[in-house]
Amino acid sequence: MNINTLLTEVQGIMFNKMNKMKKVRAEDVGLDERCGKLMVDDECVIVSISGDRKLQYYGGFEYVDSEYRTIMGEYVIYTNDGNRVEAVIDLAMAEA
Repeated sequence: MNINTLLTEVQGIMFNKMNKMKKVRAEDVGLDERCGKLMVDDECVIVSISGDRKLQYYGGFEYVDSEYRTIMGEYVIYTNDGNRVEAVIDLAMAEA
């Protein structure tokens, strides 16, 4: 398998995952509204790479340890870190 095929497959898997995730406004999960819109499920928070700077600055995600932050294509994935990310996940999943 060449790298382009691999990247295309990974991108497809990401889009399938994101389509199943809950879309929330930052203010609905306890963050500053300037953080924008997020995709959340019980495992992670995903934001567009262009929105990541605002999430870090206004949402305090700059304090999330790098081991819980992954850039994949045009998106940044924050996995459950037991603190800030977990709080957002908990609030989003509690929303009806």
